[in-house]
Amino acid sequence: MGRSELERIVGETMGDKAGDFILLIDESIAGQDARLARVRSWQEVRQGNRWIDLSEGECATGSKRSIAPVGLRLKSPFRERIVTFLQHPTVVRAQRNLISRSGKVALERAACWARTARNASHPTFQEYLFFFDYLIQNGDSFTERNTLQSAVLTIQFGKDTLSAKDDPAVRQKMVQIKEWLEAGFKNMRNAGGGRDHADYAKENAAKWMARFDEGAVTKDQVRLAYIGLLRAMLGNNQWAYTAMNRRGTVAFGTGIVNGQNYDAQRLRELVNDAGAIDESALGSVQCQRRQ
Repeated sequence: MGRSELERIVGETMGDKAGDFILLIDESIAGQDARLARVRSWQEVRQGNRWIDLSEGECATGSKRSIAPVGLRLKSPFRERIVTFLQHPTVVRAQRNLISRSGKVALERAACWARTARNASHPTFQEYLFFFDYLIQNGDSFTERNTLQSAVLTIQFGKDTLSAKDDPAVRQKMVQIKEWLEAGFKNMRNAGGGRDHADYAKENAAKWMARFDEGAVTKDQVRLAYIGLLRAMLGNNQWAYTAMNRRGTVAFGTGIVNGQNYDAQRLRELVNDAGAIDESALGSVQCQRRQ
């Protein structure tokens, strides 16, 4: 989609707000701070029984948001017009193209991880899904040059004859994951009341540790989950717990994400219904050598 086509679609779908939307696009491309103020001016927060401009609320200072998602929304007409813009056929195609690119990169990351971590020629669909979700939420930061993968692969686990639950080194990493999830760091919580990602993280900590103690978790799963932990710790505090909830649910095959419980059976069904890895695409994957 070229610039002229983009401006045409924005004009068709955004009406008298088209100019503001084009400015937001330009500010976002340039990485200008003005984009944040512009987006905030389009939002409103719930205060008691009424909605007020976000500029009058707690986010006016630019500090971390502490309101629940249900207490925040786009003003009208931005709310309706952005939906119309996103549903435009050309925009939908562009989004699918972006997803397709992420899928290709995820396959490369998963294939290289399988080769180095498991000495396997093919990644599992679980590994592919892990890196795909990582790319969709976090982009390619810290994985493009194998930074996190290499860091995790330096962790020395015990002999292969030891199961994961009987290996002290593996258990140590699982305990680290569990304790971080249970910590409930105040700067990672929503102060607006109600259950939040930190609550789901505590439940996941108990669930995943129980599976580990039962012998239902492998060393490969712990390594994969540890990549998720490192990325969550490096990311935006506000989304750290949801990031780890997502990665851990994929790595361990069960968990709670955004309030939705994915038991092992349901996750298997989702994975099985998603299709299979295109093995013909694996031949062209080139992996960087570990430093």
